[in-house]
Amino acid sequence: MRRRSSRTPSPSTWALRILKHKITDFHRARARRADREEAVAHPPELRILQEMGEQHRLSQALEKLRKVSPQQADCWEMYKVLGREYSEIAEELDITIGAAKTAASRGQAKLRLLLALDSEKKDDS
Repeated sequence: MRRRSSRTPSPSTWALRILKHKITDFHRARARRADREEAVAHPPELRILQEMGEQHRLSQALEKLRKVSPQQADCWEMYKVLGREYSEIAEELDITIGAAKTAASRGQAKLRLLLALDSEKKDDS
């Protein structure tokens, strides 16, 4: 008979891990579909419109994140979009470098979740 370890994850940790894997699976499947679609030539105008749509979705997701967690949104945007170093971000926001790294990483995870949820809503419509 196995005893439960004191390190057994909580149900919320377990659920978040499942959600993370589902999101990863979603993005992998999407990448596979994109690879197949890439074999069929798209007119340049359509590709530009698709890219604009993706940027719009990212912008909307970033605004949602900014409402919930402004520091994570700021750190992610400064690092990924503006290309700043973590030390610059930390200095500007008056936080530690570790906090800037953590906030950017968590912000990216939440953005992925928001984008995946947005895609699911669009697919259900």
